[in-house]
Amino acid sequence: MRFRSDPASIRGSIAPVVTPFTTDGTLDHDSLRELVRWQLRQGSHGISTGGSTGEPSAQTTDERLTAITTVAQETNDTVPFLPATGAAHLQDTLHLTDHADRHGADAA
Repeated sequence: MRFRSDPASIRGSIAPVVTPFTTDGTLDHDSLRELVRWQLRQGSHGISTGGSTGEPSAQTTDERLTAITTVAQETNDTVPFLPATGAAHLQDTLHLTDHADRHGADAA
């Protein structure tokens, strides 16, 4: 969220992370957290989640909301966080975008 005040500071390698699932098809929060940590250890300058690499069409809106929350907690305003919030239905897009905003996303 601190990067909102200076959008020019959002630059460099913004890693689009995949969304890991468990064998029973639920969101794997531990693996998602570890993936974010790994990306940052490797030098990524920011994190993006929920874009085409994150398989948004294979997830429910609730799963996407949860993934946004998980990544927001992991990045903890230390690097730019840019979740993708587009959806087939406008109401879902607005809900995802509002959720991202409330959880500290720098852009969506």
